[in-house]
Amino acid sequence: MERARRARWSGGRWVYIGTYGLLNLMTGRNRWQNSHSIKMMIIH
Repeated sequence: MERARRARWSGGRWVYIGTYGLLNLMTGRNRWQNSHSIKMMIIH
């Protein structure tokens, strides 16, 4: 029971880290344009 819950939590954590890293790569290339478009995507 406890192990399954911990595995699910760490899986979600890795998805979060992967998504965050992808956003960092995208914004790193052309920081101002991409961060602006990402903000627009989040808002809409």
